[in-house]
Amino acid sequence: MTPEQRTEFDTHGVVRLAGALAPAEIAAVRDRVWERAERVLDIDRAVPETWRRVPPKIMRGNGAPAGIFAGILNHRVNTAIDLLLGPGTWDSPVDPGQLLMTPPDSDVWNVPHSMWHTDFPAPAWEPAAVPGVQLFVLLQDLPSRGGATLIVGGSHRLIQRLPERRSPDFAGHSAELRKALAQQVPWLRALWTRTGHPQERVEQFVETEAVHDGVPVRVIETSGRAGDLYAMHPWSIHASSPNCGGQMRMVATERIVSRAAHLYTFNRPSALEGV
Repeated sequence: MTPEQRTEFDTHGVVRLAGALAPAEIAAVRDRVWERAERVLDIDRAVPETWRRVPPKIMRGNGAPAGIFAGILNHRVNTAIDLLLGPGTWDSPVDPGQLLMTPPDSDVWNVPHSMWHTDFPAPAWEPAAVPGVQLFVLLQDLPSRGGATLIVGGSHRLIQRLPERRSPDFAGHSAELRKALAQQVPWLRALWTRTGHPQERVEQFVETEAVHDGVPVRVIETSGRAGDLYAMHPWSIHASSPNCGGQMRMVATERIVSRAAHLYTFNRPSALEGV
């Protein structure tokens, strides 16, 4: 990860590392995923009419202690995590990887108004600027409008600044963050409203960068080539998008938490108890 890429992560909450996994590595993972899906769900890789959404849990275990996606945490990926969180501050997951595998499901691509969320809470008592990182590894080419995860660039900075986070009891779960942001950020309020023609929404939220309180915001589509990796700040607002492509969307995602993070009530610093 270059200094410029680290700046991009800090600014937008997401950075793309092109070719983080070699073609042979990613092809091996992709083949294992298809083999498992075909065997368990009777999906024929060569017959799109048989495709359907594959439940993420289908890949858990799979007869290997490290799971089906162990290979995605290679040296380059681990080095990138070290640069974001610090060497020796995080642990590799016991059963790495969650599958995001969805077939084509729409003829019209639109920026969704619902299902926007964070996977990590942002509590008032969490002091770390980067308490973790979420990874998205593309298991095959993922063209634009092919079902990629959408990320609100800059949303992690808006969350960091929320006045609600000055209250010691603010737990900062996804619904609380959304409510607070909708009240304070007109651009996000518009994003989460069911209005506008699809192309108008694309122009407003994807193709045009807005600025709120000095923070640039824009919807970023995590498309790219097989083997590309996106590293996302855990407080970034994100959502799934329609798959208007002609192929299965195949992505492996993983959440890495810093050992020093205090994201939940049960592990908040004892010094704040009773404040």
